Amino acid sequence: MNNKQNTIADKVLERVEQLQLKPRSRQFFKLRNIGIWFLAALSVVVGGLAISSIIFRSVNAGAALRPGTPPLQEALLVMPFLWIILMVIFVYVAYREIRSTKRGYKYSLTALILGTLLASSVLGIVFYTAGAGFMLDRFAARHVPFHADLEGIQRERWQHPADGFLAGTVGAQTETGIRLMDSENQEWQVTFSDTIPEKRLQLTEGERVGLRGTLIDAQARTFLACDVRSLEFEGRGLQPPRPPQMRIERKDLPPRSNRCEDVRPLN
Repeated sequence: MNNKQNTIADKVLERVEQLQLKPRSRQFFKLRNIGIWFLAALSVVVGGLAISSIIFRSVNAGAALRPGTPPLQEALLVMPFLWIILMVIFVYVAYREIRSTKRGYKYSLTALILGTLLASSVLGIVFYTAGAGFMLDRFAARHVPFHADLEGIQRERWQHPADGFLAGTVGAQTETGIRLMDSENQEWQVTFSDTIPEKRLQLTEGERVGLRGTLIDAQARTFLACDVRSLEFEGRGLQPPRPPQMRIERKDLPPRSNRCEDVRPLN
């Protein structure tokens, strides 16, 4: 038995000499574990950022797409494929790094993945509330090919006045309605139909809105709104206070219900 053990020991020593292996200090392994945990924590943080972008796009899909968009097309347009892929990659990296630690072998695959997803989800909610999802969406649109941000999708889908859709930023109030600045910095004169409920006309200067209605004159850029809704995105972090809401007076305007009979109200 002793001869056999000696033989194994000799083979091990011989192998060590062949590979020219050198002993590592205890400090080396401590630093290695710290590095592994750092990478695992970094993976959780990146996963949290990815989740914040996923939440942002999911919450604001309705503001980006105009009514009537087919559900499948809607899902394909706003689905954050990039961030879903990144989240999966970094969850896997976190799992692999944690398994490489001194006691990582004790954790099961399910426990590690669920724990990583839970930690990333909590961070994702915090990041989304702080506005990180919105900033990531814009950053990715500028630097990642084939990734359109929700603002770009919103401009593309809503800016079709000839088809009865107009979007822009609310400007000053006029005697008959409001001024509206569209995404091309063109000013529109907007009047509102008497079919719109009063609560829908509580607008704020600087607010982004979408209008469903009828183009009156393309050259003069006048538009009759038969319905209106806010297109502001949620999850943009702290925003500066806005002026008080304006009340649109329509008591002196003639009825326009007949021009809005074929216009489907916005949801």
